[in-house]
Amino acid sequence: AEVEGNADINQIIKAVENAGYGASLIEEEKNVYISKGDVYDLVVLGGGSAGFAAAIKASDLGAKALVIENNIIGGTCLNRGCVPTKHLIDVAKTYYTPKLNPFKGIELPQGKIDIKTVIEEKNKLLDELRKEKYWNVLEAYPSIEYKEGKGEFVKNGVIKVNGEEIRYHKAVITTGSRPSVPPIKGLKNVDFMTNREILNITYLPEYLIVIGGSAVGLEIGQIFLRFGSKVTVLEALPDIAFREEPEARQVLRNALKKEGMEILTGIRVKEIYQNGKEKSVVIEAEGKEMTIKGTDLLIATGRIPNTENIGLENVGVETNERGFIKTDEFMQTTNPDIYSAGDCVGKMMLVTVAAAEGG
Repeated sequence: AEVEGNADINQIIKAVENAGYGASLIEEEKNVYISKGDVYDLVVLGGGSAGFAAAIKASDLGAKALVIENNIIGGTCLNRGCVPTKHLIDVAKTYYTPKLNPFKGIELPQGKIDIKTVIEEKNKLLDELRKEKYWNVLEAYPSIEYKEGKGEFVKNGVIKVNGEEIRYHKAVITTGSRPSVPPIKGLKNVDFMTNREILNITYLPEYLIVIGGSAVGLEIGQIFLRFGSKVTVLEALPDIAFREEPEARQVLRNALKKEGMEILTGIRVKEIYQNGKEKSVVIEAEGKEMTIKGTDLLIATGRIPNTENIGLENVGVETNERGFIKTDEFMQTTNPDIYSAGDCVGKMMLVTVAAAEGG
């Protein structure tokens, strides 16, 4: 309650306590933030799950937010990660199922596969999900604005987007990650794909060589194996899916080999070269050198953060030796007015984790 005039505050507190209630003096907050019309309460750099979780939370608290995205809305999971791969895994399972028939006397025709149509249908699904999960959210939250373009911090409280300087009170960096391309001799001179390209392929590879035996390489490898490609997976570590338990790795390896996938672990890729459409990967395994030749090459050797050229140095936001943004347990960066969440902090690259960190 507010008291006008020259009343003695201590007498008021005592009177309230005598009446059976609690009372205390509330000190005025020295640094009270008052929203201004030309300043966004929150700017979010990155329009994926972590970014939208942050913007929605800010809006729920009454703040005005701006989401900035220089690629396609929806982030990695929806566009280039778990959603398209899980969809294609389901498609591949349906196509491959007749081969799994265990009963003699029953012959199930496998039919044909049209990769171009499969990818077109996948893209239609992604369009629907972008609308449902992102564009509809923007319509439902008028206090969240969206701007396409590359964002770069100029100084504390100012970010530049498409040449326009925008003022903000707080910021969240959710710029995500991208495929890491290793410095293998000759790789720059070879036509290769990452998850970005192969998930939009319009033909069926005859022989797909996959460098990288973790989740991305194994998922995509199995998809195309079941579609009918010959697939070889090359992994530098002693086993595939090395972060998983040994028993789980062995079950996975046995299942993939049973379906026809060739898996080579503990190898070192020495060189890659191309002759026409044929790709040759020179590897060393147990002291012996051998060359594997295929028609297509997928690089699935991890991910790196999208933290370059966004002006982090202008606002005092530090990264570690791998380029991931440093944050504390509250996702606060080395700048107290800027937070970060999702893949670009490198803690656990899962869409559920990104959304939790952002929100």
